[in-house]
Amino acid sequence: MLLTLANTYRELLNYERDPSKLKRGYGGYEVNSMIEREPSNPGYSVLFERANAVVPLFDYLYFELRRVQTPAVKAFIEPFGKCYSLTIGTHCNAHIGAELDAIGDMWGTSVDVLFKAARLALETDIANSAPEFDSVLSMCEHRFNLDATAGEGAIALFSRVVRKHTDCLLEIKELKARLVLEEAKAKTLGDIKDKASMLSLIQPLLGKRQFDLIDL
Repeated sequence: MLLTLANTYRELLNYERDPSKLKRGYGGYEVNSMIEREPSNPGYSVLFERANAVVPLFDYLYFELRRVQTPAVKAFIEPFGKCYSLTIGTHCNAHIGAELDAIGDMWGTSVDVLFKAARLALETDIANSAPEFDSVLSMCEHRFNLDATAGEGAIALFSRVVRKHTDCLLEIKELKARLVLEEAKAKTLGDIKDKASMLSLIQPLLGKRQFDLIDL
């Protein structure tokens, strides 16, 4: 479950950076051409527009998280089910007018509100999944200890972790050094720019003074 939360959280952040990448059609297609498709509330009419990302995000979250049983996500996603009029196997009909009204009542027409609520639910359950993470880590360590014939074990695992940690520290040190260098370059360039700007102001004055001296 922790892996599902982490993967969904990563994808959610990617979609938040660029909502245009959200896939559409999670809810299938509404085949009844006589049904009222647009919301009855004029304020929610934007939800019917293809450019609006609220509905595709709503569908994505529902279909990705409806089987997740962690507390915060379960409480967050449970009300979503009322916005699907009919379930056939694993597919649902596309949203009709009344469903769009319900989505608008829950989340409005701005995708920011839904992104924020989804992140909060996922972050809460990820933070509360530390015991599960510790359990998996202990199991891995136990397996390494058993696999002594392959030259593994806790000592080998510890050595690899230490090496990785050392590599990370060296990378951070190099990045800091590059940052200092780039800041120094920026300062130098800034000084040059300031001096060039000053010279551009002084040069015409010097030329005028030269002509004044010639006249004398």
